[in-house]
Amino acid sequence: MKYSMIKAVDIETVVREYSQSRTRLILLDYDGTLVPFNPDYRLTVPAENVISLLHELAADTKNSVILISGRDRHYLEGYFKNAPFTLVAEHGGYYKNSKSAWNTMFAVSMNWIPQALAALQALVFQYEGSYVEQKTFSVAWHYRTIAERITESDRRQIIGALRAMPEYGQFVIYDGGFTVELRTPGIDKGSFVSRWVGGRYFDFIMSIGDGQTDEDVFRILRDDAYSIKVGRSDDTSANFYLESQQGVLPFLLNLLERKEIKSTFRTPNEWESVRKQTS
Repeated sequence: MKYSMIKAVDIETVVREYSQSRTRLILLDYDGTLVPFNPDYRLTVPAENVISLLHELAADTKNSVILISGRDRHYLEGYFKNAPFTLVAEHGGYYKNSKSAWNTMFAVSMNWIPQALAALQALVFQYEGSYVEQKTFSVAWHYRTIAERITESDRRQIIGALRAMPEYGQFVIYDGGFTVELRTPGIDKGSFVSRWVGGRYFDFIMSIGDGQTDEDVFRILRDDAYSIKVGRSDDTSANFYLESQQGVLPFLLNLLERKEIKSTFRTPNEWESVRKQTS
C-alpha cells in the first residue's frame, strides 16, 4: 500500500507504547540509517556509540533487535562479532543470531552472477572511479563517488542494457542511492522478516530504513507497526518519517533510560550534543 502523505513520527507516542509493551521487534537498516553514507561505501565504519546503542537495546529481554543490511557477512562480522542481536546480511540472504553460525533461509540458483558481474565490471572501465561489489546473492555497481558525471540519460541506458541481457529474468534490478544492484529474485528484507518472525507475536514492531530495499519490509508490516522512513517522502509504504539520518540515533536514545546510555559516549560534549537533539 502506498501512502499519499506520511506523518513525522511522534516521539512521545512511540516512547509510551514502547515502554508499555512486552514483546518488541526492532528492525534497523544500516547504511543511511544507523550510519551516514560514505562516498566510498568500503570506508564506512560504525561509530562506537552506534554499537553501544545496539547492545543496550538488545540487553532488554523484551526486545528482539535485528540489524538488517545489504552488507555482506564479512563486513558485519568484522564490526559486530558476538553481537547480542540478530545480524542479517545481503538483504536477508544470510542471518546470524547471537552466538550462532551464519545461516540462510533460501535455496536459489546464482548461475546468472558471472555474466552480470562481467557487465558491471565493464561499467567500471567506462566510468572510472566507480566500482563493483560482489556478494553471494547479488552484485552491485556503485557510482556515488562520480555521481556528478552520471546523467539521467546514462542511467537509463545502463538499466536498459542490463534488462537486455539474456540472463535478465534470473535477477531483479534495484536502482537507487547511487547504486545499481542486481539481486537474486525472492531474497529481500521483507521475505526474510516474514520467515524469521513465523508465528511469533510482537505487541510493538518498529522498522527504520532509508532506501528502496527497506520498502520490502514496510509493505509486509501490519498497520499498527511503526514503519519509519529516513527522509521525507510521499513515495513510500512507511507510515512515518524522520527528517534525516542524523535524527535516527537521538530518536532511538529516547527508547532507553538516558542514565543507562550516557556512559556509552566517549566525551561529555558528545553526550551533550545528542541530549540537546532529544530534548
